[in-house]
Order: sequence, then structure tokens, then C-alpha cells
Amino acid sequence: MALSGWSEGSALPDGFAGARGRSTRAAGADAVCFRRLSPYNVSMARQSRKAFEPLLIDRAAAAELPSAAGVREWAREKRAFISSVMAEFVEERQAAAAAVRNAGLRAVLFEEFGGRDADPEEAYLAEVEGSDIYIGILGRRYGKPLKTRFSATHAEYLHAEKHALRIAIWTSASADREGHEQSFLDEVRTFHVVPAFRTVADLQRQVEERMGAIAAEDLSPWCKFGNAVFRAIEVEDRGAVINVSARVKDDAVAQALEAARGDRWSRGGKRALRLGRTLEVCEGIRRACHDHDGAIQDVSAGAWAR
Repeated sequence: MALSGWSEGSALPDGFAGARGRSTRAAGADAVCFRRLSPYNVSMARQSRKAFEPLLIDRAAAAELPSAAGVREWAREKRAFISSVMAEFVEERQAAAAAVRNAGLRAVLFEEFGGRDADPEEAYLAEVEGSDIYIGILGRRYGKPLKTRFSATHAEYLHAEKHALRIAIWTSASADREGHEQSFLDEVRTFHVVPAFRTVADLQRQVEERMGAIAAEDLSPWCKFGNAVFRAIEVEDRGAVINVSARVKDDAVAQALEAARGDRWSRGGKRALRLGRTLEVCEGIRRACHDHDGAIQDVSAGAWAR
């Protein structure tokens, strides 16, 4: 099944790509999952079989605070790469690593790599690529330029963006930055919120809170049903049936989901939408693609009714 309103082989909407840049589909599944690379562009470029339906997005929905057990399960295989000028932020790097470990993730620090036969630049970029979250700490110094003319911290940041890692960056409250460092900070601020920290303890607290917030966002993925987009509070895969539970705050989204109770979203007399605003997609779906990186999951049964 294609994304609702899409035919097989259609170009993806701007801002969406599957894992490794391709649409993803589990074996035997009718659900398609796309990774959202842009937080702003959620438009659909064209629809092949019916008039264009604008997406209705429950923008008021907030990620549910996960339980401690939920955070531990989420963090179990997650890695956070810590990036900064090492000589300037010795204590801060250890504090950030402690915050990451307190949240249950593995902290990746260059000084803990150990002996390797790889080029240092190749080694740390490979570790960035193998991580899930990039944690940057910017201060007064830019760092020694590499052959690329970027500092190691700048190169790590660009590599993290290239490979779609979650980005979390802090800056010290320094007023006398080097020119290249100020330019780097200005570049980062164009795309990300960069809070300041004043003490080592303050940085550790902020990093730990941010890890919890990322966990909440990942464990409350965006879902799409028809043209309604909302945050799930639980996705339960029962094999032949997938339950998606959500608390919907936007009236237009709620009305669209209520309207989906009818025959348009049914097959073989079974309803795809049950009471309590819990979506239940019926027979034929074996497994949904789970992308906990700001994903929009299509659990729509719309193609069945065409």
C-alpha cells in the first residue's frame, strides 16, 4: 500500500525520507513509515487518485512524559556523541557524559576511544555516524582547523546533520569568542535553539533534561491516519492488528478521525476506527515500521476502499 493518496513509485513529499533516505516497509506490511528530516515541511506534493486533501495537524499535542521504565527501554541501545574543544571543556564533557549515562544512554567521548589504527578524523566521524544524538558544547575557542578547514567540533556537527542525528547544543556564557567560533555559533543558531549554561552543574542538569525530552518525543511518535496527523501515546503491534492510541486536542483533527468511522475506512465490514479515539487498523497489517526519530507513521487503510 502506498502512503494514503499516493501511488506506488510516486516521489516522496519534500522533507520526508525513509531510513537511510528510502521509504521503509516491513515484510508483508501495509503500513509505510517515513523519517521526517524537516520539522516544518509536512505538505504532500501530489495525489494520484483524488482531489488534494490538506493535512490536518494536531499542533497542540505535546509528547507524553514517559515512565522511568519506558525511558530505560528507549535508551538501552541509544548512543550520544559529545563534541567540543576538548582542552576548553574537560569538566563539562565529563558532566555531559554523566547526564547521558544517568538517562540510560551510552556516552561517546573521543578521549575514551582507545588505540585504533584508523585516521583520527575518520575515527571520530565514524563514531558520530554510529550515534543517535549529537551533543555539542561551544565556547570561546574554535579549535584547530583540519584539512577540510573546519575544526573537529564543526566537522562533527556537519556530519551529525548529514546523517540526521538528533541535535542538542549548548554554549558557554562567554563574551569574547574567537571569530570562527562566533560564526559557527551563528550558523548553528540559524537551525537550532542553543541555550547557554553558566556552571558545570547547570550544563549537566540541562543535558539530562534534554535526554528525557527527546525520549518523550520519540516515544510519542507522529502518526498519520487519512489526512489527520497527531501524536500517539501508545502504538501496540498485535501481529494482524495495530492499535494506535492518542489524545487529540485539535477539533479539526478530532472531527476527521470521527468521520473515519464510516465505510470509507473499512474492509470486509470491519471498522478501522474504534471508540475512545483509538485507531485499530484491521486485517492485512502484520507489522508497522517504527521510527522513533520524529516519525510520521501511516497506518491508513484508505487504499482498501479505493
